Parts: sequence; C-alpha cells; structure tokens
Amino acid sequence: MEEKITDNKGKIIVFYQGGYYSNGASAADRRVRDLVRGLYYAGGYVELHLPVWKKGQKDIPNSDAKEYKIVYLGKRNNKGKILKRIDYWYRFINYCKLRNVQTILFYGATPDLIIPSLLLKKVYKKVTMAEFCDSHSLSKHALMKKKSIILGEKILPKCTNINVVISDYLNNQTKRYAPNTPSIKIPILVDSDSFIINSTKLNEQSFNIAYVGGLWKDYGVDILLESYSKFLKITNNKNIKLTIAGRLDDTDKHTDVLGQIAKLGIGGNTEVTGWVTTDRVIHILNQANVVVVPHLNTPFCNAGLPTKLAEYAIMGKAIIITDVGDVKKYFSDKKDCLICEPNNVDSLSTCLESLYFNKDLTKRIGENAKKLALSMFDYKVNGLALMDKIKNYDTCN
Repeated sequence: MEEKITDNKGKIIVFYQGGYYSNGASAADRRVRDLVRGLYYAGGYVELHLPVWKKGQKDIPNSDAKEYKIVYLGKRNNKGKILKRIDYWYRFINYCKLRNVQTILFYGATPDLIIPSLLLKKVYKKVTMAEFCDSHSLSKHALMKKKSIILGEKILPKCTNINVVISDYLNNQTKRYAPNTPSIKIPILVDSDSFIINSTKLNEQSFNIAYVGGLWKDYGVDILLESYSKFLKITNNKNIKLTIAGRLDDTDKHTDVLGQIAKLGIGGNTEVTGWVTTDRVIHILNQANVVVVPHLNTPFCNAGLPTKLAEYAIMGKAIIITDVGDVKKYFSDKKDCLICEPNNVDSLSTCLESLYFNKDLTKRIGENAKKLALSMFDYKVNGLALMDKIKNYDTCN
C-alpha cells in the first residue's frame, strides 16, 4: 500500500486489543474498522496495530488492504501476561519512535495504556488519543477487573493529547478527570459501503421484527419479549415474526432468552439465531420491517449508544428505541424513529402496534432514519471530523 501522508503529519496508528475478525466481526471490530477507514478517507496513512496473541490460529485476509495495513507486534508464547505486555509495549513504542508515526489512537481505556501514552506524548512528542465508547466500570465485571477498569477510566484521559468520546456522558466523565484535555465526540458509526438495502421487496402479508445485539440484562431483551407477546395477542396474525440474533450466554447477567420464550409460549413466532457474522446481520436487517433497541434505563446504557442503532438506521428500517442516553440528541420521535419509555412493556408494545397498523408511518420514519444515518453516523463524515481535530491540534500546539 502506498503511503498517503498529508501535511507532513506522518502515520496514524490505531491500536486495538480485540481479536480483530478472528471469529468474525463484533460491533467493536466494526467501530474500529470504521475509525480506521474514516481516517484513510480523510487523507491519512493509517495502520491498525494489534498484539500478535490476538491474531487467532488462522491468517484472516485484510479485505481493506488498499486502505490500511494491519501490523502485529509482540510474541505469542511469552510466559506470563505481564512480561508479554511489557515486551509488546517496548516493541510498539520503538516502532512509533523509529518510523514516521505522528498520531496514535488507543481504542479502549485499560490501565496498561497509561505509561505508553505518557511516554509517546511527553518523551517522543507524539499526538496520543484515547477512544472511550463505553463506561465499563458501570457494567457487571468481576471486582478486580472492575477496579482496573476504573483506574484506566480515571487516569488515561489525563495522559493523552485528545480524548475521543461517543456520548455526552463520557465527555463529561473524561472532562471530570482531565478538564484541560481537548475532546471530540464521534458518535456511533456505520459502514455505508456494506450496510446496503436489498432491492427485494418484503412480503406485504408478513411483519418482521428484529433485534441484533448483546443479550445482557441491561439491554432489555426481556422487556422486548414480553412486549412482543402482548403485541401478538392483540394482532392475532400468524405472519408476524421476531428474530433475535446475539450470543447466548448462560449467566445471571444475561437474559435467558430461550427460557423466556418458552414461558411466554411464543416459540412459533420467534427465531433465535445465536451469534451471527456481519453478513448475516445485514441479511436479518434486510428481512425486517421494524428493528428494536430496548435498552433499560441503567447507568451503563445511559453512558453510550449501541453501534446497532446506526446500522438499523442506515438500512432504512423503522426503529423503536427507548429513551436513554444520547438518543434524543440525534433522533426525533415520529420523525426518524418511535421513542418509547425504557423498562416499560406497555410502551414498547404500543409502538409495535403503531407501526403494524400504519404502513405509511413505518415507511416514512425508515426513510428519515437512513437520511439521518448518512449525515450523522457515516464513517466518512466522522473520519473527516476526526482528521480535522488532529490537524487543528497540531497547528495550535
């Protein structure tokens, strides 16, 4: 790939600790990819860096090789997690020091990013950035892991030149810990090149509802199932179907989807796929008339916005979403979505009825949602905004 370096800014590195595409793309994978491709679109020469032990057993071809390079550093077989990470960061910092790297964007807020970010910022005069898209300290992690996450969320914002946040909540949080560090809000992102509406028309007699995402209890899938059960009794239509796609985990922190479906007696009208690849996500959304984001009113849900919301919108689907977090910063009730009360079975069921009995409303808010997604959530639009922030910071400092 030819290095495309603009304004002598040098390379931009995005560092990610996830298993990028090792088992198919997760929502976090897709956000990272959208950030990288957005920066490339905006004129940057970008590399995506991952620890080699996250590579997986098989080489996954980089389908975006014309846009960015994936670089794996470190040793896969180092004994001990601490030694393995020390070795990785030594290699990473040397890589940035010896090459024309100007900007590093760290995805996530783990405490082991603190020292590398400080060294690169203070000693080697690089522009360091950290991306905050969730407040994981508000989730139900194990105690020790939670303590380390809190440490990262409190200290890392002080160790960067710029903080990237997904919501007002996280902007306020980072400002509380690092009031003098500039920040930029990059909302939920979507790949408008991949999430494309299929031209095949849906069966007019059918009414398909979809939920694609995590099954944590905070995400309100139990409320969706109860609302759907009530909705089925009111409509009494055998051609109604709900598809739920997400990894089924048997823990007390996850909704027992299969158990609740059996309890409600709605198995004949409900499909549970388990975890699916991005291609299957797009297929499910193409088959849906209505898509739902039933998040509960909890601190964790109020802190961020789900990637699936942008993906629902770009597909031109009628969205029902609960009023949590930054939803009303972007969406307007009855214009580009229906907003219902969180934790409320009746409110969600009423929204399902409104769309079922009013096809014009369903079509209109779906069309408006697509326009909103293209103007606010598209990776290209936000890549330009992020690159502008990087350039302006370098100019002013």
